[in-house]
Amino acid sequence: MSQFKLFKRGSCPICNGLRKDCRENAHTQIVHCRADVVSAPLYRFIKQDTWGFNMWAVDRGQDSWNEQEWETHRRQIAAERERRLQQEAKHFASLLDVEERDRQIRKLHQQLGLSTKHRQKLRDRGLTDAQIDAGLFFSIAPWQEISGINARLAGVDLWGKKLLIPASGIGCPVRDELGRLIGFQTRFDDATDSKYKWPTSRTAKRPNGATSHLPNGELPISCCRPATTGEMGRSYLTTSSPCSTQSIGLAEGFLKSYIAAQKLNCVVLGAAGGNFTASHQQLKEILEKLRAELSTHTVNLYPDAGAVANPAVMRQYQLTIELVQSLGYEVQVAWWGQLTKESPDIDELEDLGAIAIITPEEFLAKSQCQRQSSINLPLENAPQSEPDPEEYAAYVQREAAEEALEAAQAAEGEQQRKEQYEQRLAAVQAQLSALSYPPTLSLNQRYLGKDIWNKLPNLKGSICGIKSPKNTGKTWALIPLVEAAKRREQKVLLIYHRRILGREGCLKVGADYIDDIGVTGNYALSIELLGHNPTLGLCFDSLWKLDPSDWEGATLILDEVEQSLNHLMMSTTCEEKRGLLQLKFAKIIETVLSTGGQIIALDADLTDLSLNYIKAFAPDTTPVHLVLNTVLAPSWKVRFSTNAMKSGTEAAIIHSVSAGEKIAVAVDSQKEAEALERDILNSYPNVKVLRIDRKTSEHELIKDFVKRPNEGLQALEPQVLIYTPTMGTGVSIDVPYFDVVVGMFFGRITDTEARQMLGRVRAPIPRLVWCKKFASDSGVSTSLLPNVVKRTCHQFHKSTSRIVNLAAALIEAEVDAVELFETAAALLKGNNFNCSHFDMWASLQARRNGSLTNLQERLIAGLKAEGHDVEVVNIGQSKETAHTIKGIKEELEWEEATALATAKDIPLEEAKRILKTDRSTEEQRFQARKAVLKDRLPGIELTPEFVYKAAIAEHGQWLRTVKLYWSCLNPDKVALLDKKTWFYHLAKILPFLPDIRTYSLQVKVLRDLELLDLIETGEVLSNSHPQVQAIAQRAFKDRRRIKTALNLTIKLRKPGDAKSKGQTPMQIVSRLLERLGVELEQLGYDHKQEEWLYGINEEFWHDSDRNGVLRALDEKYADLTAQVSAASNVRAEETEASDRSALYINNMERGDLPQSHIDQAVQTSDNAVFVSMRAVEEFGQFEPEDGYHISIKTCVQLLQDAVEKGIDAIKSLFKPWRSERRWGAVLLLERLSEEAFRRLEQMSPDFYNWLDESFLPVEGAG
Repeated sequence: MSQFKLFKRGSCPICNGLRKDCRENAHTQIVHCRADVVSAPLYRFIKQDTWGFNMWAVDRGQDSWNEQEWETHRRQIAAERERRLQQEAKHFASLLDVEERDRQIRKLHQQLGLSTKHRQKLRDRGLTDAQIDAGLFFSIAPWQEISGINARLAGVDLWGKKLLIPASGIGCPVRDELGRLIGFQTRFDDATDSKYKWPTSRTAKRPNGATSHLPNGELPISCCRPATTGEMGRSYLTTSSPCSTQSIGLAEGFLKSYIAAQKLNCVVLGAAGGNFTASHQQLKEILEKLRAELSTHTVNLYPDAGAVANPAVMRQYQLTIELVQSLGYEVQVAWWGQLTKESPDIDELEDLGAIAIITPEEFLAKSQCQRQSSINLPLENAPQSEPDPEEYAAYVQREAAEEALEAAQAAEGEQQRKEQYEQRLAAVQAQLSALSYPPTLSLNQRYLGKDIWNKLPNLKGSICGIKSPKNTGKTWALIPLVEAAKRREQKVLLIYHRRILGREGCLKVGADYIDDIGVTGNYALSIELLGHNPTLGLCFDSLWKLDPSDWEGATLILDEVEQSLNHLMMSTTCEEKRGLLQLKFAKIIETVLSTGGQIIALDADLTDLSLNYIKAFAPDTTPVHLVLNTVLAPSWKVRFSTNAMKSGTEAAIIHSVSAGEKIAVAVDSQKEAEALERDILNSYPNVKVLRIDRKTSEHELIKDFVKRPNEGLQALEPQVLIYTPTMGTGVSIDVPYFDVVVGMFFGRITDTEARQMLGRVRAPIPRLVWCKKFASDSGVSTSLLPNVVKRTCHQFHKSTSRIVNLAAALIEAEVDAVELFETAAALLKGNNFNCSHFDMWASLQARRNGSLTNLQERLIAGLKAEGHDVEVVNIGQSKETAHTIKGIKEELEWEEATALATAKDIPLEEAKRILKTDRSTEEQRFQARKAVLKDRLPGIELTPEFVYKAAIAEHGQWLRTVKLYWSCLNPDKVALLDKKTWFYHLAKILPFLPDIRTYSLQVKVLRDLELLDLIETGEVLSNSHPQVQAIAQRAFKDRRRIKTALNLTIKLRKPGDAKSKGQTPMQIVSRLLERLGVELEQLGYDHKQEEWLYGINEEFWHDSDRNGVLRALDEKYADLTAQVSAASNVRAEETEASDRSALYINNMERGDLPQSHIDQAVQTSDNAVFVSMRAVEEFGQFEPEDGYHISIKTCVQLLQDAVEKGIDAIKSLFKPWRSERRWGAVLLLERLSEEAFRRLEQMSPDFYNWLDESFLPVEGAG
């Protein structure tokens, strides 16, 4: 129910009926009146509201305004009105003229056309195909893509490539009296209210965008004529159109008026909402031209059904009638008994003979709400007394019932929209996990068998996908394929996502794993190392070492392809080289398939995503074959615990151990695995526990076990096997050894990966499973829709690039600015060569989000779909076990902190080398992490207590919040760091947008909210605190940007609505302050205001560690401004190693990364020189040694070899160097190879003249 009560005519205490729109706030008793009065008895003026109403409160003795104050107020209002009118005049003058609008809208109609669905809708409204075609209607899709449309046309984006219309519908053109198209409205398909809307390009970020107004400031009126029976063109809009009546019609809307013109066979004018008075200048001009054309002064009004029951509509009709009459026309009203909304409108009326012509007075007298309307008409029989009490009570009851019905309908509409959205999510998520390719070979057998290759057509030049359940012999089926390739002397390349899986897989099929042939570290792989007939296996991380041209005609095998591609797109271990890895992978696919090779992609959960991604890089005519095995593997008896706490499951594990059972435990958390192992050993020291995770995987014992797990079990005889995703897919335990398998999943992996882990033990023994009900991935976006994930990523980086003024920095750059600028523009527009990779990443991220959002439900459904017998149980909790495990985890964290703090000091460069390799020991990793932490926080004493607080507890969350607080204090330095980050990534061979991590947008959002000002006040805070309310309101208004920058959802609760699902102002402010490391404490309860009081925790102000970190960051970046004052003039590859290290660490400080990866900086040598994509493709000698760079040592060797061959070899060597931005290498070579250059000068004295003539004049020379 509205909080405002309209005054009856003459009852406003301020103007006494001078105006008819006066109202009173039912809650505050404040009167809102637009009348220009100086004073009112018993009332005092407060201020003016947003809509121009003067607000008056009952005068209880406070000071009221005097005449001078009123005069000042009136002058201020007049000045503001004049300023607004000037702005509007300037805006309207910039809009397209009528002729250009006509051209652009017709062009839009030609591009979009009309869909069959929309054509049928127009037929259902009574139009013939000829009339539909003459109407130039067109179909609009959400955010419709267009081409070459003038950006000054309302509703078109800044580039003329998209319509800013969020939903589908029919474009309904608006014509003037000459048939020119002067605008259009969209009739939305599924709208329940506001079915018709004008397009607009005006947004908060584009306040001067085009609107649908004409240059005179009025919204268009449509002049609809009956279509001719001949050629359907513009001629039907002219005076040649036949009309059966010599009158001019007026109707509401544009589609309705067009249909009415066809039904009545006369000219009908239409206005949005029937508001002709808002476009009175247009109306006057059109009527004048039609009067001369039709020789008539008669105007017929066609009121909507039910209009007489609506006072506001009747008031509008009265104003229209008065306006038309004032222009010298006779007004008649068409009446066919349309008293209620159930009656037909003029476009729906079938019996035109039922229309009677009445006078305007007769029409206005028919209003059923004369006493409540604002229509000021003298009524002869108007009652002068108060209404009958019973009648008035019945009226109030009817009004309340109508309002309740409207509220229920609104709630139902909201529920329908929510259900439609959920249905859309479900459909998209189902599509992301679907496999729609038709099977070439359908099977239903326990094992694939080694003969499946004989049942398939020739796979030469083909992609073959194999989907078969776990434990059906997919890997074993590869053995005859590899052996046959060897016999044909065909190369075989196997690519995996984990080294452990790769070693085991290569061992099974008889291939060489890359590490085992001595190709480790930053060394590329030469085909000569593999001999004449190579069969090689490697991880995606090592793919940069290969030359795609070496694998012509090869068989490429992608085992566990779903997880492999997920690793390529999202793994932190691929991050530094991801662009190059993606490029190499795409080139290998193209090379293999275009030279008669074949690609085999296997996975128990194979989907279209993987096959489509591979096909994107294949020749256009590449066939895709599918082997589909629908057999259900042996089922398990699964007890699935849905307890919120895991302690009951942990207690069950301890109980099984005490009972002597052999147990395999799959757990997706490193720390949980370590804690469980220690708990078992504390209780049963003699029990053999084998733990396989990231920390133990490099032990020789574990390496051997993973290669031969069945033999390893027999040899080691562990009672308990605990394994993390490190021993995930591909490892197969086939011997009947264990009694039970337990799975514990904390949301680190998806439901698909969890089922893979549970299936490592093949025997159909009982399973006990616990997992979190849901989890979240604090990445770029938590959306379940790929397009939203992509838009969020683009929006984040577009906003950042604007904040740091990236475009200006690139334009100012002296070296390679054009190329870098084009790369940046391509990334931010999303139309660069990276598109297929970016699409794949977004789809995988959305699929992962969908899994984690409903983790428990999806895991249960997935197990049932595989044919397992799942029993949902409640096994209770064990407080004792929970307390024990908690203590052990804290103990482990303190041990880690102590080991890190007391580790040996090593140089930063050595630390980066250690962190780069996955073959380092735990002790070396502690040393490396310490060195990086010292570099991040100079001057800080790394005690165990500080290390625990800053780097161990909550994965380093405290340190991240302190750094964000420092960043908010130093936005200029953050912008400089982000600018360097952009330069670093733009200089890569293939920059990947999701890997670019910047912080200026977060800082900008938090600073705009004025949180720092709130912190500095130190005041007691509450929901009624003005600053708290202001911040909450700003946060709600800016909620979309906050979601993009901070991944926080802001929902502000309506004031006084305790049942609302939104957040109170204090809840919003508290969540935002948490991001800055500011904790609030409850101080007490204000009984008068009925609210809790809060204050900033005293520890925030007196935390010496926090103050020390802020000082350390100040020290580290003290000279940052000097270092990067010319940042735009320095390529990323030219920055010093220490700066790059600081940049990298800055980029890695995110909550979505495990602590184990935060410090994995990739070494980049001081003498590294950039190699571009074209160099990799065209010049084999520039194969990078670390994925992106070729060292000076190699450059020296290449130059020395060229000197031996003569001047022509030297020139041919330098040409690609120069064209590929390698001039810095030439300068460095002068210093590092003086002897070679002396020999060069002897051989060619004019060598430097040749360099000047050949290269330096080239644009962009450095």
